[in-house]
Amino acid sequence: MSATLDVPAEIEFDATRMTRVTPLVSGVIREVPVELGSNVNVGDRLVVIDSPSLGEAKSEYIERAQNLKLAKADLERVGTIYEGTRRMLDVCTADAQPVQIREALDKSPVGDAKAKLLRAHAALQLARSEAARAETLQQKKINSDRDYQAAQSALAAAEADFVAIREEVGFNVDQARLTTERGVEVARTALESSERRLHILGLNQDQIAKIGIEPHETLSRFELRSPVSGRVVERAVSVGESVEPEDVLFVVVDTSEMWLMADVYERDLRQLRVGLPVQFIVDSMSGANFEGKVAWISSQVSDRTRTVRLRASLPNPEGLLRAKMFGQARIVLHDNEQVVGVPVDAVQTDGCCQLVFVEESETTFQPRKVVLGARANGFVEILNGLKEGEAVASIGSFLMKTEILKGSIGAGCCEVEPGR
Repeated sequence: MSATLDVPAEIEFDATRMTRVTPLVSGVIREVPVELGSNVNVGDRLVVIDSPSLGEAKSEYIERAQNLKLAKADLERVGTIYEGTRRMLDVCTADAQPVQIREALDKSPVGDAKAKLLRAHAALQLARSEAARAETLQQKKINSDRDYQAAQSALAAAEADFVAIREEVGFNVDQARLTTERGVEVARTALESSERRLHILGLNQDQIAKIGIEPHETLSRFELRSPVSGRVVERAVSVGESVEPEDVLFVVVDTSEMWLMADVYERDLRQLRVGLPVQFIVDSMSGANFEGKVAWISSQVSDRTRTVRLRASLPNPEGLLRAKMFGQARIVLHDNEQVVGVPVDAVQTDGCCQLVFVEESETTFQPRKVVLGARANGFVEILNGLKEGEAVASIGSFLMKTEILKGSIGAGCCEVEPGR
């Protein structure tokens, strides 16, 4: 059997290929280089906007980039001091000689810490010298025990001061490095926050990289570019107009594939399935024929028309199909396929069901409910109720119905079940 189902249809844009372009920033339109119907490619400029909010965001980014640069410079300086201070602490011990310390730290840039620690070391060396001299004098009975004890106390105090200052210098340099590292992280986080804001406003990485080297007068200039390739089917903006981030300025559609939308009756649903071939015929275009496949059948029946929405995808390489175009959809139900079928005259209707009379013997026919499918060339497809090879009455079936089911004629759906 070869059979088709013809229904009215309308062409619509493929919603998956339709892009509504919004500006993402507020501002005033300065240029609109594209017209309604223009074909655009990805990255083509659609409109130029003067946006104070974008200028503020860029200025903030420049400031935070500079702060990060300064923070890194501080970290480098503190790192140099840290390394020098650590070398100094390794060399400047309580037992080290002044000459050795001066030679080792001659070019060490450690600032005040170096002077403070060297003074403490010199005081320690002086206290040691005074303690040694007092001990010698005591052994010779020249000075008193009191002078000896005073010299020992001064030595102990100098040693304590040296240790305390050495620890203080180490602690301070560690804290300075940690504070500076934290400052770098804070500056980097602030810069990343500004960068994310610029991304949200529609700038790409290359555009962000140019911030700071572009002229100041272009800071507020925002170029809205097409995110997709296609045709501009809507333009809702003019030069001088104020726009907000949520405004739809353009609708760009890829028309290389269009949607065919049709409504089918509930009775035809059993014959339909996704993947069936579809032909769209446009009478006004000298019978032009566009081919596609059924892609979707709605799960909902319209409460107004009692029909079910159906969609097919149609390639449109030459762009002949237009949205809102009307025509005829021819759904190919069978294309020379083997089906179980009977002559149309063999089927009788009683109420809401269809019957055929199946031969059980030469003199006996049994009524059986069947489910019908497609019709073609005087035959009707049987979807359910008959098997291939069964014989049915094709002449006189109406008389059989009136005689055998006359008691239930007009009473509604018949009571005959499939297979009985």
